[in-house]
Amino acid sequence: MKLEFSQVACTDYFRMGITTTGGLIQIRPSRGRIRIDTIGSTFKWRQVVGCERFVIAIRSDRTLWGCGYGPWPSPNRHHQESEWELEPINMNKTWIQVACTPTHIVCLDSHGGLWSMGRNDGQLGGYVVGESTLTKIGDSNEWTKVACNTYNMVALKKKGTLWMVGYIYKGPVRRKGFIKKLTSPNPKALYSDIACGVHHTVAIKRDGTLWGLGFNSEGQIGGTGNKSTFTQIETANDWVQVACGAWHTVVLKKDGTLWGLGRNNYGQIGGTGGTGDKNTLTQIGTSNDWIQVACGVTSTIALNNKGEAYTAGYWR
Repeated sequence: MKLEFSQVACTDYFRMGITTTGGLIQIRPSRGRIRIDTIGSTFKWRQVVGCERFVIAIRSDRTLWGCGYGPWPSPNRHHQESEWELEPINMNKTWIQVACTPTHIVCLDSHGGLWSMGRNDGQLGGYVVGESTLTKIGDSNEWTKVACNTYNMVALKKKGTLWMVGYIYKGPVRRKGFIKKLTSPNPKALYSDIACGVHHTVAIKRDGTLWGLGFNSEGQIGGTGNKSTFTQIETANDWVQVACGAWHTVVLKKDGTLWGLGRNNYGQIGGTGGTGDKNTLTQIGTSNDWIQVACGVTSTIALNNKGEAYTAGYWR
């Protein structure tokens, strides 16, 4: 059976994709084999993301659904036979993007508002969010994209300005800097894409240049040394999409080539496990037909223009 995808996502436990006909597919190891399941019944889907052992998806009608061990109330959480059946998280027909960590989810609505659910251990600053219901973050309705990790959240506004909240690297002590409310570190800089790892953030400016902030223990933001302000990663100016794992970064160029930085202990940025970390942007393979990339903690999945998905890295 050949599957053709329009969007892909991954965790270290499974890989996911939306097919070109709108179906939602989960692929995971099972007793030494690869198991392929259609989840979400006959509905059509517009976005899927995953984190550790759960999946969150936005249906074509813009309602929000999830399955697995996620940060929302679930009657199926402890029932093996139904834990991978998608259940409604929020039925308001307004959601256009979702991002997640093991402890919380962040959603963007069609009016430009940001919402969150789950725990706030500081990654959402001083905002109070509901553990079982989506709660709006701030008053703005100008947001167009959001990314998050265990320690902070990053979002873009319509004009392209980048805003951050939570724990931000400010010195040699991890989580030293704390931002209580969404703040723009440079209101004059305009961005087109953002992604977060565990302790690093990477963004693409509208001029196609690549910038990184945070911890750089494995070279995940290029070069050496941690960065307390956004610092340009090399000199290329033709980047179009970025994705981050826990300690690695994968970037897509305008010419369709794929490049990686950071930890490579499981071959998540090319080659086989043990090939060594990369602190300079290194091309992954030789193909130039990639159109989308996503990352798990120590895994990567990429989609080419034929609808084919390829994966690398750890698979539990």
